[in-house]
Amino acid sequence: MRVLGLSRTRRDNPHVDRYFERAELHSALAEADVVALCLALTRETEQIIDAAALAAMKPSALLINVTRGRLVDEPAMIAALRERTIGGAGLEGTAVEPLPADSPLWTLPNVIITRHMAPRRGRLGEHIVDFWCDNIRRFADGQPLRGVVDRRAGY
Repeated sequence: MRVLGLSRTRRDNPHVDRYFERAELHSALAEADVVALCLALTRETEQIIDAAALAAMKPSALLINVTRGRLVDEPAMIAALRERTIGGAGLEGTAVEPLPADSPLWTLPNVIITRHMAPRRGRLGEHIVDFWCDNIRRFADGQPLRGVVDRRAGY
């Protein structure tokens, strides 16, 4: 698998084969077989996947959103799914949660919807405790903390 990435700050993940700039989003989408949204919802990222972005995707591409529903222009995504201009979507987050019973997303055959609760599963609690303990040690040793919030960026 070839992994393409788009990141505002980080460019050092050894599992990413190529990074794109934000201005190159549509070029990256045109190359991708699977588009996974794993980013924070900010003013800059709200509806990052809009009608133009969906049009840039391959007709066989899958859109996976494991974060916030408002990253995607939901009416444009529904139209793309209905018209089969994208192959399908896997959604953990939707614009309105819980997803209303009358949402067309429930009836589209090329959509999988899961409950928005990924952080409540697995060993996340253990990882959080490890993270806190490491930061407490770093604080005591005068080292930089991990996961510091950038208030200007919004996350």
